[in-house]
Amino acid sequence: MRWTIDPTHSHINLAVKHMAISTVRGAFEKFSGAIEEEGGKVKSVEVNVDVATVNTGAEQRDQHLRGDDFFGTDKFPEAH
Repeated sequence: MRWTIDPTHSHINLAVKHMAISTVRGAFEKFSGAIEEEGGKVKSVEVNVDVATVNTGAEQRDQHLRGDDFFGTDKFPEAH
């Protein structure tokens, strides 16, 4: 059976150590995906993330994350 991931009831979060002092937390606001299961066992998971929707609560940091130093969303708009 194939289950579609419901973005209203799901979240894709991130947490990254910054200079070994603090943890930066954020989320991706747009994504889609599905889980394929058979007999109660997960057979596959497929997720597509709109990387440009990264949100850490700091717009300047989010712009940096979208740039070529990190995600390069101009060239790579989605993560799979």
